[in-house]
Amino acid sequence: MKPGRNPRAPPASPGEGQAVPTPPNGPKTDNASIARRAQGRQAIEAAVPFASAPPAVEWPPGYRMTAEGFICDYTNAQGERVTPVFLSAPFEVIGLARDAHGSGWSVVIRFWDPDGREKVQLIARGRLMSGGADVRADLADVGLEIAPGKGKAERFCGGLARVKLAARMILADRTGWSGSAFVMPHRTIGPVGAEPVHFTGESLGLLYSECGELDDWKSAIGAMAVGNELLTFALSAAFAGPLLRPLSIEGGGFHLRGPSSCGKTTLAMAAGSVWGGGGPLGYAQSWRSTSNALESVAAGHSDGLLVLDELSLLAPEEAGAAAYQLASGQAKARAQTNGAMRRRAEWRLLLLSTGETALSAHIEASRRGDKVMTGQELRLLDIDADAGKGAGVWSELYGSDAAGVSDAIKNAAGRCYGLAGPAFLNALVRDRAAALASAKDIFAGFLEHARESGDTGQAGRGAARFAIVASAGELAAAFGVVPWERGAASAAALALFQRWAAAFGRQAPREEREILVRLRNTILSEGATAFVGLKKDAASTDGESPESDGRTGEARQLKAKGFVFEHEREQFYGFHAGGWKETFAGLDQKNAAKIVAARGFLESELGRYQKDKKVSGKKLKLYWVRASIVEHDFG
Repeated sequence: MKPGRNPRAPPASPGEGQAVPTPPNGPKTDNASIARRAQGRQAIEAAVPFASAPPAVEWPPGYRMTAEGFICDYTNAQGERVTPVFLSAPFEVIGLARDAHGSGWSVVIRFWDPDGREKVQLIARGRLMSGGADVRADLADVGLEIAPGKGKAERFCGGLARVKLAARMILADRTGWSGSAFVMPHRTIGPVGAEPVHFTGESLGLLYSECGELDDWKSAIGAMAVGNELLTFALSAAFAGPLLRPLSIEGGGFHLRGPSSCGKTTLAMAAGSVWGGGGPLGYAQSWRSTSNALESVAAGHSDGLLVLDELSLLAPEEAGAAAYQLASGQAKARAQTNGAMRRRAEWRLLLLSTGETALSAHIEASRRGDKVMTGQELRLLDIDADAGKGAGVWSELYGSDAAGVSDAIKNAAGRCYGLAGPAFLNALVRDRAAALASAKDIFAGFLEHARESGDTGQAGRGAARFAIVASAGELAAAFGVVPWERGAASAAALALFQRWAAAFGRQAPREEREILVRLRNTILSEGATAFVGLKKDAASTDGESPESDGRTGEARQLKAKGFVFEHEREQFYGFHAGGWKETFAGLDQKNAAKIVAARGFLESELGRYQKDKKVSGKKLKLYWVRASIVEHDFG
């Protein structure tokens, strides 16, 4: 690098210090090659804004790039110059890259393979220090001509390791926001003049891709949302991911629940077509996975949309943990071989799930008898995928039937995809401040209309998830990315929020309802077998003894949760400590007693939730639950 030059300043003149390589023997002209070059050029130009004007490069002494190739001039032991040595075919050095933490320094090069396809390769400087044979083998494998010969590996890597240039790039190992730019495996979208970003994550299995024309997508998919609030909501949710981090909204998702062939998978495929396609379900993926695999999938959809189809394919024993994991945005803690902690994978995303049963029902179907937690339900909000018109998810059929509408949208999602999302991002980054200010206003306005006096914090948390979807859908309409009128996305989100809130409950915390329902259901389902009836002990007026029918009665007492008895003409179910613990497994047992007592169903004294009861002359401490609890419907 020339003395006095600012290492971050733009090059003094385009192409200084290196020859621009051209495709060997000219580019191929068959249709397939033209298409491949166009696709490759689009990806490169999106990630590398100086593709047509290579940056100034300063090679170390004895090295030079010519139209014929990468050349090394070296001297012998006597200091005499020897014949120049050919090391490889020509390539461009287009930047020095590092991650957001200043680590992982790498050299980024570009060249054409023998078929005329443009290739961009990232070469870590650390690998250049270890001999170079593997680096040259990898480059040869992707099409760069490498000269064989003893000693050439060290010379090749030595020159590349010491190259200097002003151009800088950021390395991103996950999708989503990197500064002011949004990273996808196949392209980066950011404001003009922003430092380019190079994606280094694992792209295998990620279905970000582009096909067709945006106008075709609007007419074939977007227009079908008009009059169909569930489709409007699903498409709006697809645009919500990029707003989560800038607006400091937690990740989470929605579960579209409905019977087979009701159209819920069509909604998922339509939403996925905003960002990509090409898989068996378009952009969507299957729930059938392990927790470790879900981590990788989630990291590959950070700040975006993740679509998972058919919850029943995930083992019920893993469903609750998966809901927490995907919404928490953080992978499991793992140690390196030396015992130090690895950096955790992180993400924040909007999840759209489908299934025939709710998450809660699926969790409770586990062989372990797992109990659903309110936190799990709040991370994946359950939506009944039924428009109420007898046509599954559809309200408007446009002269067809439900199956015809679903088939038309699925077919459209297979030929037009990956266009609306980038168009949304382009509009967002063009005037980011104004767009985010508008989204905040829509968000606040939605909450003002959605919330009711007396709503719990849990209901408010759910409302915020629907509000971000409304904000995204309204922005998409304002940007002209979708064809529905302004206000349609908010109306759809509000209608579905009201439906969700009515089912979830909004006046009392979900945990309180769960405790009361679990206690009531335990008595209803097990009252005849798990509670031993007590009768007055003929030998004593101070206590009662169990009703007995010989050995059968003894067996009942061994598995009982407690006793059933009368006190002052009122019937009670007396849970012993083990029965109470079993009933509220996974929950705070003391808090459960506090809630039951506050609702008047637990007889308590002086803040104590257990009362003495004499059974066969022995004093036992029991939770006295009023039998009247079975008459109540807690919603």
